[in-house]
Amino acid sequence: MLRNCVELLTGVLVAVEDLFFLVYRITEGIISIAEMADKTYQESMQIIVEAMLAAVQEEFHITDEQVEVFYEKFTSKLPDSMLRLLQAA
Repeated sequence: MLRNCVELLTGVLVAVEDLFFLVYRITEGIISIAEMADKTYQESMQIIVEAMLAAVQEEFHITDEQVEVFYEKFTSKLPDSMLRLLQAA
């Protein structure tokens, strides 16, 4: 029980430390809120695309090479703004 409380408290302290560091970076002009939003968007897009590719490969039993072809066709249909963010991730 005590160990769980310590782990929980440690997790909270790390999250608070991360939050303060983020606020510091924003207030010092090291990173902007827009950049932070882009980073979160990039990570979300990457997770979605990776999940989609894994599901396609599993469902249709295709090779890695066929997944690459599918990925290229898929990304060629994305708007440039989304493609840039996905490639940056």
